Amino acid sequence: MYFVPVLFQNGEPHPIWLPLPIQSETFPSQTPWPWGTEPRNVACPSCSRASEYSESNSHWEQLPFHQADAITKMAIHLLVVPCGIEQCAGLIEILVIAKRGILPPERNGIVRSLNALGVVCGNGHRTTFLVASKPFQAFREIE
Repeated sequence: MYFVPVLFQNGEPHPIWLPLPIQSETFPSQTPWPWGTEPRNVACPSCSRASEYSESNSHWEQLPFHQADAITKMAIHLLVVPCGIEQCAGLIEILVIAKRGILPPERNGIVRSLNALGVVCGNGHRTTFLVASKPFQAFREIE
């Protein structure tokens, strides 16, 4: 049995399995939230809706053996989009779970289908536009 970090959010019908390093067969003792104390915008790979998550939403879950291969083929990517509010230099950062080595056409399809209304930019503004309506500044795989 293996453990991976999972995000749970009120109102979401299913958890988000994070493709981070799979932990050993014993229950992990470290935090399953690898991004410090700051909340992050994370896009659900099932419904394409981005929401804000924090350490309190993250838990260790046992990974079913038959899913281990599939999750190792996935990676976390960082999507960066300008805020869109006039005179705001803030950026919207969204973590997207997609396959490793994703190609530009697939990447563009993910951005087009992403529902990120209401996520927060670095300066605290909530989005009031579709992310696909803005040119993204980055979409890269992160460790």
